Amino acid sequence: MKKLTLFIFICISICQLTNAQQKRTQEVLYLKNGSIIRNAKSLQHLDSLIEIQTTEGSIFRFELSDLDSIAREPVRVKFRTHGYFLAVEAGLLFGHDTPITIEKRNTEASLQIVSGYQWNSHWATGIGAALDIYQSGIILPLFLRGMYTPLTNWLSPLISFDMGYGLYTKAFNGSSINGQLSQGGLFINPAVGFIARSEKRTAFSFAIGYRQQNAHQSFVNEEHTTSNNIILHRMSIRIGLSF
Repeated sequence: MKKLTLFIFICISICQLTNAQQKRTQEVLYLKNGSIIRNAKSLQHLDSLIEIQTTEGSIFRFELSDLDSIAREPVRVKFRTHGYFLAVEAGLLFGHDTPITIEKRNTEASLQIVSGYQWNSHWATGIGAALDIYQSGIILPLFLRGMYTPLTNWLSPLISFDMGYGLYTKAFNGSSINGQLSQGGLFINPAVGFIARSEKRTAFSFAIGYRQQNAHQSFVNEEHTTSNNIILHRMSIRIGLSF
């Protein structure tokens, strides 16, 4: 319970920080000839003229009498609409196995990295690798991801779907024991949540989904070893940071 509480606290803190970045304002100058000056970088007074240079490099010169009004408006933040990205995600897993072989369940952990491409303001695809730490063993899923964000604002819902194959390796699991996973299998993880974007091409995400991992479980006795098919059903709660 403490792990879940800390997890939720981190999500709220990061989201509040991202929201604060979007509420910045700037002075906007309206001239009588219809010109609008935003993103002012410097201002100089040259005799009877006022010279303003913007962050884009544009220079405006006008007389004070040409100024119509000054207003304070929110800064227009430009978000990532295309290009490569790298996402690092950490999560908690809750659930049971089929067939049920362990009565007591503890919170399990998951860590994954996704490298992908943002095609436009709504669609992104990628390839990822994960480290899922189950009570009965460690699985390394390799998967493809598709993600859709319907809104272009700084905060948008997200829908994602991961599908691939979970690898079992003795390098992470050591020697087999009773109830230990002995082989991986099909892996899927549909999820829904939200994404909070920042102007520095970074984004924070939070998602809740269903994570299913097919595997084999080994049981050893004095005479022989048996392997049973098993399905790991988990609810996944995940936070991520993409660059």
